[in-house]
Amino acid sequence: MTHPFQIRMATIEDAPVLMAFNAAFNDVHETAEAFRQRFAEASRVEMALLAELDGQPAGFACLRLLPCLCYAGLYSELTELYVDPAYRRLGAAQALITAAEQIAQERGAPQMVILTGMDNLPARALYGRMGFAERDVVLSKDF
Repeated sequence: MTHPFQIRMATIEDAPVLMAFNAAFNDVHETAEAFRQRFAEASRVEMALLAELDGQPAGFACLRLLPCLCYAGLYSELTELYVDPAYRRLGAAQALITAAEQIAQERGAPQMVILTGMDNLPARALYGRMGFAERDVVLSKDF
């Protein structure tokens, strides 16, 4: 599928856009300085991809790549995926996922993991259409 979106690596200059998307998606509200500091720290293992349409930010995804002690290749996880409501159903999510997959493959990851909520049926359907299979159980504990 051809899409009209340009996908690029986000930089620290994109912090205001990423902050706004993160607030809309995860309800995280923080100072610009706190976000910029976390962006710099996380960039060692996680990168943000930005989707743009005609120069306007449409959504973002985060790709985490980590070396593994017990397995060959990098551990690859799509940790975030958000598309602004005005740009949904136009191919932005697919473009972001495809770009993340390409980066992960180029860097040597044998697969990509995506975690999403059990009740997030639209996301689960999208991931299924893109070839992701539900096969593991994730357990978590809040501290």
